[in-house]
Amino acid sequence: MKTMSPNSTKAKPATITLPADLMIVVDEYVENHKSEGVSRSSVVEEGVRLWLQHLRDKRDLEYFTRNAKALQADNESWSKISTRAAKEIFK
Repeated sequence: MKTMSPNSTKAKPATITLPADLMIVVDEYVENHKSEGVSRSSVVEEGVRLWLQHLRDKRDLEYFTRNAKALQADNESWSKISTRAAKEIFK
């Protein structure tokens, strides 16, 4: 958690405000892991990265749910084609 991912650009300073209960948890975590180089910034960075992944997962779920019938039909069609091709190859 202590360093940015290799694909990240240079960090930019920011001021954020969090509810006191969250700040307590963050500060306790940082205190318990400071020997590993954990900082408030690294905790917030990881939280934002997890949030972005959550948004991507949510978008993907919505896409696949919305397109499930078409994707299933495509899979069935491909299965028929590949089965026929396999039968021809392995006669």
